[in-house]
Amino acid sequence: MDTIQQIEIQFGQDPKLKSFFEFAAKLPPAFEWTKVTAKKTSPKTVKRLRKKFGQPSKTRTRYRYFAEKYGDELLEMGVSFYQLDRMLDPGIRPKSIRGETLDISFDHMHSLFLGGNNDLDNLCLVPNIYNHFKNVLEKLQYRESPRLTEILTIMPVYHTETRRRWGVPLIKGGFQERISNKGMTYESH
Repeated sequence: MDTIQQIEIQFGQDPKLKSFFEFAAKLPPAFEWTKVTAKKTSPKTVKRLRKKFGQPSKTRTRYRYFAEKYGDELLEMGVSFYQLDRMLDPGIRPKSIRGETLDISFDHMHSLFLGGNNDLDNLCLVPNIYNHFKNVLEKLQYRESPRLTEILTIMPVYHTETRRRWGVPLIKGGFQERISNKGMTYESH
């Protein structure tokens, strides 16, 4: 029995998690299930890393880096040439053709609270719902068993030619205008 099945057995009766497990069953092929080392990072360190991650100059650098390195993938995910140019200079978040905010976020492939870092090679650009799903998945496991040495998570598929994970996983339908993650939250009692 794999870990996601174990998690579903443990939490599957919770009505708050119904959409979570429905989503897990339909994970696109651009992602794979993998286990990561669960090296718990102190909340103070995570807060410091998040603060540094949120600095506007760092955000512009990230958008420029992803536009340069993953331009073809971003175009395939529905980012227009115009928006790709804006990601390159001045380094801003792309919008839809209608000018609406796209449903994208930078995801730490190895989460900060599990020992990850802000390095560009630890980031991927994904629709928010995948980032949210991954956070719920990891925190469910960690809250139940804080002494775990490994945590099941999702990451973009490993690309054998570049020997790294995809920075922009290709997902059917591409990036869409921002939507709500309603129904995929979990609050412990």
